[in-house]
Amino acid sequence: MAGSRKRKDSSGAGDAKRPGASSKKKAKVIKRQSSKPTSYNLEGISNDNEGLRIVTWNVNGLKGVLDQHEDLLIDYVKREDPDIMCIQETKVQVDNKKELQQRMEELVSGYHYTWNCCSTKKGYAGTLIMAKVE
Repeated sequence: MAGSRKRKDSSGAGDAKRPGASSKKKAKVIKRQSSKPTSYNLEGISNDNEGLRIVTWNVNGLKGVLDQHEDLLIDYVKREDPDIMCIQETKVQVDNKKELQQRMEELVSGYHYTWNCCSTKKGYAGTLIMAKVE
């Protein structure tokens, strides 16, 4: 029976011969872009009683947040007072980094900035880590 193909059974029984195959249905993963910051408080890591406060936020474009929602960023950082703030999807280009860092320093003082910009694709990805301690 050279060249013949087995028809796959829709019940999943045809997968039973494959090592590690399961007849159980896998959970569907739904990806959702968050527009709200997420906070973590890691107790016992720092010397104070509150622990190390880490905040992460997928901004989907930092320039847009600074242009349209500057007050949201300022209020959030003041209210949460994070030790480390991680910002994803900044979409900042290398040539705009200096200008945006100056704006960030004017709005939110007391942090050291570490940028990661995509140099191969304009307006793609990028991260910013703001830390109180260098």
